Amino acid sequence: MFETLKDLEPEQQEEKPTNYTGLWIGLATLPVMIVFTHYGKDEMGMAAAVYLGMAILAAGIFWNRRRHVWFWVTLALVMALHVLLVIYVPFPGGLHRMELLPIGVADLLIDVGCIKIVEKLTGTNEKTNEDEDP
Repeated sequence: MFETLKDLEPEQQEEKPTNYTGLWIGLATLPVMIVFTHYGKDEMGMAAAVYLGMAILAAGIFWNRRRHVWFWVTLALVMALHVLLVIYVPFPGGLHRMELLPIGVADLLIDVGCIKIVEKLTGTNEKTNEDEDP
């Protein structure tokens, strides 16, 4: 299998475009971090950035459902819960980026779970909602 890939000439190999999703999510969360840091709330800014990034990623996973009202209502409710979480639950300070990974993954799983539950409750079928967008 690997030998056939090596035998292909460079122009025959498919080149996939670079995925800049992480960069765009990082740029979207940067203003949040800057605002919180300006007011001296570094931990709250880090929490808000992590939660916002994971919510954006969850929305991207289910982006083909964007034409449904329940999708946007669910995202709005999830974001409202994140605001309450940032305000009332202290985020551990001084964490390294890799130490934030379990918190982000847990939040992503909760966001995805909320969207899947609402999708199941509304009876929306994934196969009937495929978009023609590439």
